Amino acid sequence: MLSFLCDTNLWLRSVDTDSPQHAVAVAAMEIIARRAELVILPQILVEFWAVATRPTNSNGLGWTTDQAATRLVLLQERFQLLAETSELFDQWFELVRSRRISGKRVHDARIAAGIITAKIDFLVAFNVSDFESWPIKALHPGEIEPILCG
Repeated sequence: MLSFLCDTNLWLRSVDTDSPQHAVAVAAMEIIARRAELVILPQILVEFWAVATRPTNSNGLGWTTDQAATRLVLLQERFQLLAETSELFDQWFELVRSRRISGKRVHDARIAAGIITAKIDFLVAFNVSDFESWPIKALHPGEIEPILCG
């Protein structure tokens, strides 16, 4: 069975009904959940919390911490939360050191490291270009249906 990790931006768009990408995010995640294994890394949940609880005037969802906690519990109950391991850190450190990564890109490197370490088949993200330099397979949500429903 193929495994997929959805980037934080998909999780956020899936709960933000005002987002123009809401329907695409929900459709992609539903297809994955029905036909493959959808997993979550703790990094995704941390990023989700940060944006969900950020005020709307700062590009967040403006949720309370209780709202964010409820959603994170639901996600953990429904999908497999992968463990953070020392191997994940080692892989991340190798990626950022060997590629001289700094600034915001270290967060994407951590997601890539999690995918490599857990041997996840695909990352699904709206910002696929942010992951092109990593040794992982990244797909746009619109590319999911042909792969899984072929």
